Amino acid sequence: MILDHEGKEYDLNALLIKEHRSLLRQFAEELKVVKAVNADFAPFFDAAWARIFSAVVDGSLEIEGIDFERWVNLKEQQRYEDAGKFQLLPPAALTLTTDWKSNSVLYEYRDFVSLRCGTDAIAEMIAPKLMQTRPVEARMCGGFLWSSELTRTPKTKRGRAPALDWSVLRDRLVQQGQAGLLPASKESCIYELIVFAEDELGKSVGRTTVQERLKSELKVFYSS
Repeated sequence: MILDHEGKEYDLNALLIKEHRSLLRQFAEELKVVKAVNADFAPFFDAAWARIFSAVVDGSLEIEGIDFERWVNLKEQQRYEDAGKFQLLPPAALTLTTDWKSNSVLYEYRDFVSLRCGTDAIAEMIAPKLMQTRPVEARMCGGFLWSSELTRTPKTKRGRAPALDWSVLRDRLVQQGQAGLLPASKESCIYELIVFAEDELGKSVGRTTVQERLKSELKVFYSS
């Protein structure tokens, strides 16, 4: 409770809650659009996280972070340069339950924030998927530069992208299970299927979708 300019008491938190609820009602339709757009990105985020997590586990991708408590202590001592130093995190610091959107992780009771990794490592991971372009011959004529590349790009065919063939993922899961090659946990299995779909089928699919579409098969191999 706080006092206003007239000396009357009022609950600031209650007032803020009331104002935010009013804003949520006012922009309800706009929020639906935002949520729908964000949902479209979910499969790509899940595929990216699955790839990054696999690289972190096998040691091909290193993750760094700032120890938040250490940063606060050094900042109070005005040792800003030391406070901003990143520390290398071991693979065990990132688990499948890590909330990658928060850009922080709790490891050994220490909160690491501002997580980052080398852009060169990420580039190596996605390089095979980048489109290979043809060399372009350029000639100078007066004040103009002429290129051998077509000045107009071919018209892109519009239409719905081909759907993911779920039978391929289903067969993959069953074959791996019968051969005893599945990961120990269901979550790890789902993320491996996401990476397989992106690498072998060229499709990005979300974790929830995989779990729903392959629910019966997953239940066979993972009872819990």
